[in-house]
Amino acid sequence: MLLFKTLTVLKSPARRVTGIKIPNNIFVVSEFFVLALLILFYGYSPYVSASRVKFNHAPAVLRDTALSSPPPETLPSTAMSQELWRYLRGGLHYLESSGKDYPPNFEHPGKKAYGALGFSKIAAQDVMQHYPALAKFSLEDVFRDRQVYEVFAQKYAELLLRQYLKVDYASMAAPEVFSMLQKAWFLGPGLFKSGATVIASREKRAQEYVVRMR
Repeated sequence: MLLFKTLTVLKSPARRVTGIKIPNNIFVVSEFFVLALLILFYGYSPYVSASRVKFNHAPAVLRDTALSSPPPETLPSTAMSQELWRYLRGGLHYLESSGKDYPPNFEHPGKKAYGALGFSKIAAQDVMQHYPALAKFSLEDVFRDRQVYEVFAQKYAELLLRQYLKVDYASMAAPEVFSMLQKAWFLGPGLFKSGATVIASREKRAQEYVVRMR
């Protein structure tokens, strides 16, 4: 009744639209008619409840892209310190590339090792198998992106020392760890454990690095 009374009193002089005389109260009636429909649909409230509004799309879910921890059996009991890795990396860099800053996709003679650390595709695949969090990277990623390459190289060093050679590198001197790592890195864990040796020139250069780092 209140709405009806309001509509009947709202009258004003007529306006002309495209030559046709149309009373102003018709526009007022139409506006109130729309308002009445909105009230009936949403309820008698000056605001539309947010709970009644539905969207056709779901909000995007932000996923944590940080590397999750791999299974405990694939990790050393004591994680490799960055100080030790810098020492080991420096030695591998000296042996594999004579200290030259090769990009990850640089192919060494023999076409099996790549980059400044002489890292192989087989080694990268081994890392992917043992560290599920790193399996999201492809071989193309590893040998294209320097940061990914470095992560994989360090994880492979950990795998060689703890998973395959079963040594507790956290309790060993850095030169002793390097001596074992550089051989297994060059030969592979199978040949190294079978007693194979590296070429004399490589062993000599490995000793040079150790002496230089004292």
